[in-house]
Amino acid sequence: MKKTVSRIGAVAGRLVFAAALASSFCLACCKSTPKEPVESDEEVDYVAPTDLNPIALLSGDSSIYARLPAQKHKELVKEILVEEIPNIQPGDIELITSRLGIVWTGQGTVEDRSRTELIATGNIPSIALSGSLTKVKGWSRTKYTAESTKKALALGYENEFRYYSHPDTSFKISLMYKDLLGLAGNIEPLLDRCAVHQEMEDNLRCKWISQESDDILFFITRPGQYLRNMIGSAINISTDYIYGNLRATPSGDYNMTMNMHISDARTIPALKSMLNLAFGLTGGTVSQADGETLVVSGVPLSRKQIVGVITRDPITGKHYNVVDGKVVEENVK
Repeated sequence: MKKTVSRIGAVAGRLVFAAALASSFCLACCKSTPKEPVESDEEVDYVAPTDLNPIALLSGDSSIYARLPAQKHKELVKEILVEEIPNIQPGDIELITSRLGIVWTGQGTVEDRSRTELIATGNIPSIALSGSLTKVKGWSRTKYTAESTKKALALGYENEFRYYSHPDTSFKISLMYKDLLGLAGNIEPLLDRCAVHQEMEDNLRCKWISQESDDILFFITRPGQYLRNMIGSAINISTDYIYGNLRATPSGDYNMTMNMHISDARTIPALKSMLNLAFGLTGGTVSQADGETLVVSGVPLSRKQIVGVITRDPITGKHYNVVDGKVVEENVK
């Protein structure tokens, strides 16, 4: 059972992995450091236009999406910082969390399970960025002209951006606007979408993670692989997507709820039985909401479990999807 809970924690941990990266970045922005001369082409602190939806900037092919309201989960963010950044001072932790707003993440693809994209709202002046990510510390700043359109340029949409990179990390960081931060290994496509103010897709995934909520919301687009790791069985499970939340408890830990959409109703009895075996002894309950949805609720997760899985390797094994009610193995490179 400890092994099962650990697997559950692994999924939940990946939902907040990018929040740790955003917070680590904000630490660099907030600490007092020797200042270098500001370059004449420094970014202007523009505020993001109201028609620019942060969720639309994430790629549409990720395996897991999440929404983390940092101000409602300060203790979790603080513990992530302590774990990830040695010798961090309490004052720095407080300053970091006060600057974070909502963090949206897209994680993993069929081809690249380690891929992470992050968009975060907040209040990060460009002078803090340029004063912290300096050449002395090994950071390089690159100008990037995003791919745009005649319509976007005519409307005056920004298409000139700068991003920062460092040889010790695969992530690139860009402050597109003073209230909109982007982080990704391949950040150029994200900036391209920003330049044209790409519209948010009209689908269940975007609707779910765009909700106002104090909980951490997640949406898994290819759940077969993750369910196999949680349940420990290789049977075919015709679940084409999962959405749910992590809710903070009075003790400061979390309860997880998963809504599992089943594409083949004939598999519900067997899946329900397996879920009861997997989660029953942890205190979780399994119910059937309707003819195509199973709900697993009340699965306890501690902050320690969530923080502890952040640096683990990504879930391995074959990647599965459901096509026309059938479970198929997806090709990977």
